[in-house]
Order: sequence, then C-alpha cells, then structure tokens
Amino acid sequence: MHSGIRYYYMFTVLWMMGTLTSQFIVPRPALALDVEIGVEVTGIKKIKIAVAPIVSSPNSQVSVEGLSEDFTQILRNDLEISGFFDTLQDKTSLIAQLHQAEQGTEVINFKEWFSQTEAQALIKCVYTLQQGATPSASSGQAPKGQISLECRVYDTQKADQILGKGYESDPKQIRKVLHRFADEVILKFTGERGVSDTSLVFVSTQGKTRELYRVDFDGENLQRLTNDRSIVLSPSWSPDGNEILYTSYKDHNPDLFVISVHGGDPKPVSVQPGLNLGGKWSPNGKQIALALSKDGNSEIYILDIHTRSYRRLTKNRWSDVSPTWSPDGNQIAFTSDESGTPQIYVMNSDGSNVRRLSFIGNYSVSPAWSPRGDRIAFAAMKGGKFDIYTIGADGKDVRQLTFNEGNNEDPAWSRDGRYIAFHSTRSGPSRIYVMNQDGTNQRRVTNSPGEDTSPSWSP
Repeated sequence: MHSGIRYYYMFTVLWMMGTLTSQFIVPRPALALDVEIGVEVTGIKKIKIAVAPIVSSPNSQVSVEGLSEDFTQILRNDLEISGFFDTLQDKTSLIAQLHQAEQGTEVINFKEWFSQTEAQALIKCVYTLQQGATPSASSGQAPKGQISLECRVYDTQKADQILGKGYESDPKQIRKVLHRFADEVILKFTGERGVSDTSLVFVSTQGKTRELYRVDFDGENLQRLTNDRSIVLSPSWSPDGNEILYTSYKDHNPDLFVISVHGGDPKPVSVQPGLNLGGKWSPNGKQIALALSKDGNSEIYILDIHTRSYRRLTKNRWSDVSPTWSPDGNQIAFTSDESGTPQIYVMNSDGSNVRRLSFIGNYSVSPAWSPRGDRIAFAAMKGGKFDIYTIGADGKDVRQLTFNEGNNEDPAWSRDGRYIAFHSTRSGPSRIYVMNQDGTNQRRVTNSPGEDTSPSWSP
C-alpha cells in the first residue's frame, strides 16, 4: 500500500470499520546602494549568474581545508534549484580562474567576466574565521561571532554593485547564513524572497514504525523529530514556524499532538475518542481544523486553541477529512466521499456553502491551498496511478503537473506559492520531491532507507 494521504484516507476507513489494530503499529547593513537589474525571470529564460569561489579573507585566524568549495557549492546549489538562475556550472573552472586573477586587487574586469562567461551578474563573497572557530556541526556549542561572511552582487553589464550583505554567525549556522543570502539574491532579482532557508517536515517509515523528520530545502541537515515508535501521520507547521501538529498512534488511539520544530516531548492537542486527524492551523494561529469521528463518521471540526472548544462544520453520513485553510482564513477545502468516491470540496469556514471542486478521475484527495490564494493542489488517480494537479479556487483551469511516473501524492506549497513538495514512487520507494508550481524543475529531496511521505513546508 502506498503511503501519504491515500494511506491517511484508508486509515480513516479502516478505523471506522474497526479493523485497524496496534500492529499497524547579524545581517549587518547593506554594503552599497541596491539598484534593480532589469533581467527577465519569467518563463524559461534564466539569469546567468557567476558565483566566484568563496574564499578566506587575509584576516582569517584559522584555515580549514575544503571550506571554500563547501560554501560555494551551497550557494550555487540554492540559486540553481530556485529555477531562476543558470549558475554556469559548465564554466566553473573558468570562473575560478577569473576570480583568482583578481584576488589581492580591488579591480573587477566586468567586460572580461561578461565576454568570457556571459554572466549577467557576478557574486563575490569572502569569509573570516576567528581563532577557535570551526564550522563542524559536531564541535559542540561554539561562541557566536566566530565567523563572518561578506557578499556582493554585481551587474556585469553596468559594472555596478547592486547588492551587498554582511553576516556574523556561530560557525555551525553558516549553512543557514548562506541560505539566507541566497534568498536575498532571489529577492533582489524577483521582488520576492526565496525559500532556501526553509525546511520540510515529513513522515519516514523505518521498519514497522513511522516517525517525523525534518530536512532543509536543499535536502541537507536531516533531523529526526519524534520517537513515538508507532504510526505518525499528517504533519503541519504552525504559522509562526515554531511547532508542528501531527497525529500519532503512540497512545493506541490516533490523537493529535504538537511538537517543537527542534523535537522533544510532544504535547496532546486533541484526544477525542476515535479519529483526531489532519490538524491544520488557521492562518492567524488561533484555531485548528481537523477531522474527528467522536460522534460517528469522520467530520470536519474547528478547535479553538484558547477555549479548547470544538465546533462541528460538516454534518452528513459521508467521511470528511483533510481540511486545508484558504490564506485569508475564510474558506476550507477538504476531501469527502459524498459522491461515492473521494473528491475535493470547498466550504466557508463556518461550514456553509459547501460545493464540489474536483471532477478528475474517481479518486481525488489531499487538497493544499496555495499561499497566494488562487489555486488548490491535490492528488488524483487516473489510469491506476496518482498524479499531482492544481485547480483554480473557483473550480476552473485544471492543470496536471506530474505524468505517469509512479504515484505522486501529498502536495504541499512553499510559503511563497512558487513551489510544491510532494512524495513520489517514480524511483522505487517513496521519496520527497520538489517542483515549480507549474510542474517544471522536479528534483528529489530525500533518500532515506525507508519510505518518505506527507511533506509539510515551513513558513
């Protein structure tokens, strides 16, 4: 059986049938005046940007072999996988030669950079390590301020600096600093911050149990969050990015818990008899939409976080699960089998004006509302396989994003609405993938020993 929302939906059905048992078991101020570059970033035209090797400054008190290559690759990778940039990977040696020729001088031969590499923009960074600093994540807690990073971005055609940033950091946080700078570069060229500094939380199956894991957007820095030794389902980030809701069977009932993004002991949120599934925070963080079966079949409820009171939204004999909020908090999309098979429906957040949204195939599940409010992603089965689709919030303009490469399920939007994470069996075991919101630039994020499903993207 494939995992994800299909597993989640079947979990609901099995529970209602009574057949599920416990065996399932600091940036500094900008260095120069920012000036816009008028470069097209839409469609397939990418900005050609040269990332010079990030080198140690003459003021560094410590020299660590391999840091330059590591730092440079992190930044290049962030920009490349954003989909907006061509980082000229085939000209890496030439870029290094041009940069080496200018080291020790304050002169940049912009004409040479443009003519030889065709780069429209150039990034140059330098780092300084203080005595005792080490970027090793296993070195223990290092004092803050032991590593500094200064980066400048230039328009090679105008021979002008357009962005400058400086950072001071604990060496163990240098990867996050580079992610942050990559997002600043993306902001400069597109008008919106990137998502390089975001994380994905997901469910990974190890043996007979499922646990929550967290990984950076680029697939690095994998961390285990839970130790429930049971089934966990449907993780969801809080709006402030500090906590994660999820359902766990660790107490022999599918209850809703919350856990810090750094792990630790989970705290119960909803422990009603029967199902407590698919919890999603409202955009203002004051309410949680979830599915409960305490009164019979699975229905959508709202839990007020302050009063701990429940308000039932759906009242029918069908199974209603997987609520997801519109970004303004006024509507909720969900999955219902009212038509005989699961399909996507939308209602007002008070339970009124219920209408069917999806009419694709005979099995549509896992709705996820774009942060931009205009589209809803979901998974639908056609021809015996699941693929990811998006549809306008008005029910129009259906777009298929994945095509017949295994099963593709559980879509989750990035905070800017530019990307969608999902899980796919295209290469065998289920793995987490990320793609542009139009289906392009698909890449694998995880590669764990087990099955990886149910991604949720940090705000």
